[in-house]
Amino acid sequence: GTGPSGRPPWLRPRPTSGAAAEEEAYRRSPCEEEEEEAAAAGKWRCPEHSSREAELFCGHCRRCVCALCPVLGAHRGHPVRLIREEAVLKQKLTNECLKKLAFKKKQEVDNIKQISKAADDLKNHALASKTWLTEKFTQLRLLLDEEEALAKKFIDKNTEHALRTYDEQVDLCQDQINDISSFSDQVRRIQKQLDPVQLLQDYTATEKEIQQQMIPAEQWHPVPVTFEHVKNYFKCFAGAVQNNVQTPLEVRLKEAASPMRPLFPLQAFPHLASIVIDQGGG
Repeated sequence: GTGPSGRPPWLRPRPTSGAAAEEEAYRRSPCEEEEEEAAAAGKWRCPEHSSREAELFCGHCRRCVCALCPVLGAHRGHPVRLIREEAVLKQKLTNECLKKLAFKKKQEVDNIKQISKAADDLKNHALASKTWLTEKFTQLRLLLDEEEALAKKFIDKNTEHALRTYDEQVDLCQDQINDISSFSDQVRRIQKQLDPVQLLQDYTATEKEIQQQMIPAEQWHPVPVTFEHVKNYFKCFAGAVQNNVQTPLEVRLKEAASPMRPLFPLQAFPHLASIVIDQGGG
């Protein structure tokens, strides 16, 4: 139900000052002025029966109504509850929402910890792999210096790609945390609303988002990225290095992944499936 202005009383603009206030007062009808005076006095009028104070909340229509509406008005037969009781219920729901939001925020923080740990493990593993390569290539002397650099570049490229992916995932988690914090503030403002009718209106307007935000966050567990296939390849590579160096490294690694080359089964390392290796890149 709306007033003569076509809008509910709680959505109508407040009086302004000066000439604008006089013009606004001139445009308002006596009925609107009565409703605004009632609102200023802390009494909300029933949208169906403007002369009666709103005392009940209709659970079916999600509106505040007077005691006459469930008996004779358009809300007859609808489930109703005292406004303050409904406000207390909504405060309990917002409290539960805040608890779940706090838990959800903790989950996102845990996501960042898991991703950061995976990134640290990857860095340590990359360093260990390069150290192992250095020891192996030392035995091959100057002939393998270039090959060693290519292998390290391969590791660095894929490490950088994986770390970039981790950083993006961390950013996503941080964005979720920021959204959760922002929405928590919004819910907290609703919870602290002293006017029960305004509280119900604000809660109803964000009820769907509240329910959606109360869903727990997805937990991420990054799969470790290793370079065991690089080390295994060079163990076998040492005996045939003279012939192999004539072919670019990434071409050889690609051939090692072929089913026709069982000595170098890259398929045995499914954790690399999430990392796209640019075989033709520099």
